[in-house]
Amino acid sequence: MHSPLCNIAGPESVATLLRVALLYIITNPRVHQKLTAEIDQMDLAGSLSTPVSFKETKQLPYLGAVVREVFRFHPPIGTPFPRVAPPGGTTICGHFIPGGCDVGFSMWALGRNKKVYGEDVERFRPERYLEATPEQLLLFQKADMSFGAGMTTCLGKHIAMFEIYKTIVELFRNFEIELADPFHPCKIENIFAFFIDDMNVFIKPRSKKASA
Repeated sequence: MHSPLCNIAGPESVATLLRVALLYIITNPRVHQKLTAEIDQMDLAGSLSTPVSFKETKQLPYLGAVVREVFRFHPPIGTPFPRVAPPGGTTICGHFIPGGCDVGFSMWALGRNKKVYGEDVERFRPERYLEATPEQLLLFQKADMSFGAGMTTCLGKHIAMFEIYKTIVELFRNFEIELADPFHPCKIENIFAFFIDDMNVFIKPRSKKASA
C-alpha cells in the first residue's frame, strides 16, 4: 500500500498537474501568448539562467497565476482525503459533526465555488489572480487545499512546486507545442487521482523569440 500511495502522492500527481497545465495553456491562445511573452521578456533581459532557477520563476507573475489556476480548475487529486472528527465532535461551518465521523471535501467542487472565484468558474482564466483585491486573494488562498492544510500539509509541496514552475518555464521557453489530435486530446480517469493518458503532442524547437 505504501508504494502505490507514494507514487500517486509524489511523481504521479506532479506529472498529472504538468500534463493538465500543458493542455490548458496550449488550448488557450490568449494564455499561451501571454505566458510565452512574459518568459521571453525576462529571458531577453538576461534575468533567467539556464536552467532556470525556482527563485527566478517566482519573478513571473503570470506564470504564478497560471499555476494557481491549473490547481483550481483541474486538481490532480480526486479523493476527498477524509479526516475523523474527534471523540467529542466538532463544529465545521456552523454544523456539528459527531465524533468518529469521516469528514472530507471535493477539491474539484471547491475550485468551482462561485462565492469564492466568481461566476466564471468554468472558464480557465489565470487573470483572476492578478485582478483580485487583497481580500479576494486571501479568500483564494484559504480555498486552495491542493496540498492539504495545517499539520497534514503535504511534505512534498515545495519539491512539487519547484518541479512545476521550472518545467513549465523551460518547456515554453524552448519549444512550440501543439496537440496531435485537438478533438481527442487525452484520456482522463479518476481513480483516487486524475490520471491522464494518451496525450500526444507535436513539439519542435522555438524560433527565438517569436512572442517578444
